[in-house]
Amino acid sequence: MMARVLRTELRRSSALWTAIALVVLGAAMLYPVVDAWGGRWMPLALWQREYLFVLWPMALGAGAWQARRESRAKVGELFGATPRPRWQRVAPTAGAMAVAMVAGYLGMFAAGAVSVVPSAGYFPLGLLPVVAVGALSVVAAVVLGLAIGRMAPSAFTPPALAVGGLVLLITLPLGLRQRR
Repeated sequence: MMARVLRTELRRSSALWTAIALVVLGAAMLYPVVDAWGGRWMPLALWQREYLFVLWPMALGAGAWQARRESRAKVGELFGATPRPRWQRVAPTAGAMAVAMVAGYLGMFAAGAVSVVPSAGYFPLGLLPVVAVGALSVVAAVVLGLAIGRMAPSAFTPPALAVGGLVLLITLPLGLRQRR
């Protein structure tokens, strides 16, 4: 039953398009610096993690965009009148977005792996936690975006979250360096 609901959510929500955008944007950021990581697994995983400063705000904005779906369809009052708890109504959408984010992040890794496989001699298991933490990070961003988007279902919320997240992730390290 849950698989059918998840499949329907993946088809009807923006989750698939978000995953595709994550793969395309990630590959577009990875391949200009292929000389830095080409042919080696761990540098690929570390460069992918480095680009979370762009992918994280994108996932945050995508979650907020998806959360506006009930508001755009004007069914919030109808869904609010059903006797189901709120978490049961939100779980399929959050699950679909989480699955799409993990698939997109792994797709970005696979796009980079295409150039590593021919020359890499071995596959180090130490890179699996690095990739897993990055995937978990974009899942956290999309769930946070869903929550903020449900609280403020405005058309300005997704772009404001994306830009605000990017500004925060760029300026936070600068502020921390100055305090040392």
